[in-house]
Amino acid sequence: MSLILVTAVAIDYTKFIELSQRIKDPRCLLKNYSMVVIRAYLDGRTDHELENNIKLIKKEGKNTEIHVTVLVSPKHRKRPDEQAIDIANVLRKHGIKNVWVVVGTYGDVWDKDMLKNKKFMAHLAAAMRLSGMIMGIRTSQKNWERFMGRNSTEFSPYPLWYTKGKPSPQPADFKPFGGWKKPMAKMYLPNQTFCGNVVSLNAKYANMTADEEEFGEELDE
Repeated sequence: MSLILVTAVAIDYTKFIELSQRIKDPRCLLKNYSMVVIRAYLDGRTDHELENNIKLIKKEGKNTEIHVTVLVSPKHRKRPDEQAIDIANVLRKHGIKNVWVVVGTYGDVWDKDMLKNKKFMAHLAAAMRLSGMIMGIRTSQKNWERFMGRNSTEFSPYPLWYTKGKPSPQPADFKPFGGWKKPMAKMYLPNQTFCGNVVSLNAKYANMTADEEEFGEELDE
């Protein structure tokens, strides 16, 4: 009897970091990364560290690509279009367009009503597009199904940054959900201390779209 092993397909990727607090020692932090994600919006207002973090990144990493995460909420008194306009107004001043909407448990921002959440997301996405922002979604399968529903696939055209995977930058552990067949990025190591900052380590995949590049199967360890 012969045993055949299928080797996982290696996907090209770029490592990037994500953090949500004031940046410490930006020269050390940025020397090994060409892309940084910082938090821009929480509880209906701009994150109080956003402007300072942008200035620090641009001073020390002149060619660093900046993306942001936003914790928008259907439970807030501001409508989704108002939240989108808040975000776009501050980001446009700095030439930033890439916005990742976080669908998760942090901050208790999402409603228990899945239909309400989906309507909110649809209006938010439309407003983001009209405001010139490029929107993606950061979530895990568990959180997506909790807040949007197992059968919710209408947002799969938006890039996916998935979390809760194995501690490897390769996406071989990804299992389709929410209509996404492939991710754009993966958080593979959260809560790492680097240059005095608590960051997550992530991988962004080159040219990864819905119709490109097949993922390999990862062997069980």
